[in-house]
Amino acid sequence: MNTVFPRASFSGKLHMLPREIETEHGPERSRFDLPMRDLGPLRFIGVVPMLFAVGFAWMPAKEMVRMRLRNIANGGGGFEWIFVAFLSIFVLAALMPFGFGLFILAGRTRIIVAKDKLIMTELAGPLRWSRKVAFADVERLEIGGATTADGRTPGLLGALCGVTVTLKNGKKTPVVVGYPRAWLQPLVAEISGLMERRGKAVPVAEAVLKPESAGQTIETEQRVQKPAGSTIELTATEWSARFKVPSRGLLKDSYGLVTFGVIWTLAVGIFLVARGAHGDWLLGFGLYSVFLALGVGMLLLGIHLGTRRWTLSADPSQLKVTLKSAWRTREWRWAAGEIGDIRIGDSGTKVNERMLEQLQIHPRNGGRKTGLLTDRSHEELAWIATTLRGMLRVQASESPEAPPRIDRSRGSG
Repeated sequence: MNTVFPRASFSGKLHMLPREIETEHGPERSRFDLPMRDLGPLRFIGVVPMLFAVGFAWMPAKEMVRMRLRNIANGGGGFEWIFVAFLSIFVLAALMPFGFGLFILAGRTRIIVAKDKLIMTELAGPLRWSRKVAFADVERLEIGGATTADGRTPGLLGALCGVTVTLKNGKKTPVVVGYPRAWLQPLVAEISGLMERRGKAVPVAEAVLKPESAGQTIETEQRVQKPAGSTIELTATEWSARFKVPSRGLLKDSYGLVTFGVIWTLAVGIFLVARGAHGDWLLGFGLYSVFLALGVGMLLLGIHLGTRRWTLSADPSQLKVTLKSAWRTREWRWAAGEIGDIRIGDSGTKVNERMLEQLQIHPRNGGRKTGLLTDRSHEELAWIATTLRGMLRVQASESPEAPPRIDRSRGSG
């Protein structure tokens, strides 16, 4: 029979868990039930995705009900059933943002330390969302949260601390988010002790995330040769260097926005056709115009990202950068004396848990840096940075030595 211990530890050490965390221990599993998150005014942020989900699902759901009633009255054929099934995809998709908002508004967390795995479950009314992590895949547990420059936790962000588990493959999975650090430290110590008793010793780390941590500098290697397989072209002379950076393809550089925008726009178009078949084109367009605009907007943004072409021209006096896409042209200019460094840095943007790197131009007076060529390969960025520093006589911050000269024997192509 399991026994409930509101505060006491069961891992052999006393960690003084707060009374608000209900703890239940058994022979092969221990359960920790945390209360509803006390986020204060921040909890109402959850209303935003919930309202979006309702607006997103309302029109498809209304169309489904209307067609279903017509099928019952007139005995509709197979096309109507196929169309109803298609619309149900959008209704089901709306459950994700609705559930996310509900978890923020009124959610809590349950953690189960089983015999060989961790089970984390988010609960909000009837909704459940569980994640499982095997002990064998765990490298460490990390406690993190937003802090100010002096190391103190801001008032509104005081509850925005969390725990993540770092896996051996480098990926991270959230364990619990949105609780005070004073609660999480003894909780993590208790979980770590239970895992150790069950044959898995796991280190615990404090991973404090500060607001200024985004955009960290990456050590820029000295690379004078063009990376194998690169499509970037370099035209170099004794007094100038010119890089032409083509698009890597509409689908790859748009990060799926073109595909998703086309599918979204076609789906809204089908709704409009269905409305038009019943003689209410004007009403249908009025109802679906917002969704149509959203789909077209994603498509246009995807085309912009997918057709970007860069030109970087440098000589001993200046650096000029031009960005062109199907929709716009933009230009930057710096005098050589204004540039403090040219190096690789984090863009602050993650895609599929991967931080995107970029070429960064840092002004000499310590002003705001400019990020270029986000998500090109590290080798290509290092090659461009090394070449531009050499042409502009910019001293690399990572090395006291000047960058090597341009290798013009392999400079073009």
